[in-house]
Amino acid sequence: TFNHMAEQIINLKIDVYKTSLEKEKIFNQFLRVQIQPHFYINCMSLIYNMAAMGEDDTIQQLSACVSDYFRYIFRSDSNMVCLTEEMKHVGNYLEICRIRYKDRLTFHLEKGEGLEDIKIPPLLLHTFVENSVKYAAGSGKNIQILAAAARKKQQGEEFVEIKIEDNGIGFSDNVLESLRKDKDIVTEKGTR
Repeated sequence: TFNHMAEQIINLKIDVYKTSLEKEKIFNQFLRVQIQPHFYINCMSLIYNMAAMGEDDTIQQLSACVSDYFRYIFRSDSNMVCLTEEMKHVGNYLEICRIRYKDRLTFHLEKGEGLEDIKIPPLLLHTFVENSVKYAAGSGKNIQILAAAARKKQQGEEFVEIKIEDNGIGFSDNVLESLRKDKDIVTEKGTR
């Protein structure tokens, strides 16, 4: 009886694990689908307007970036991606934004050595970079974005440090204080 119960427990653990993985896969697919329509329409409108103005060289550059961008979004081979692939994807996204905003956006990507074996969920960096562009663009000044990843070692522990920085307006002092104290942030739009 004990062996039978132990076997059932093992099978239940496996079932829970499989369910958890499937749930994560569905959530990742949901994120991919959520990004596509609005951004895709904006890209096509931008290409159309550039064609009307005769900007053929820029259209070629933009089309290549958009093609790589969507190839990455629509891939279905894994729930995890190499950090270097995600950084390349972020570069494509920022190049599309640079073309869109003309001279109002500059960006810099810094990729340290030995990141090829680091796996992260797809679109993790993209989400933060997209927010940086969105909120920095609302500041009214030229947008500057930095995305950096590097291996670090501190007190004998090895880790990967990822930084996303922008020159947007930033957080108010009370929001920063709430974040430092791990409190909920309550605004007129709700709690987050």
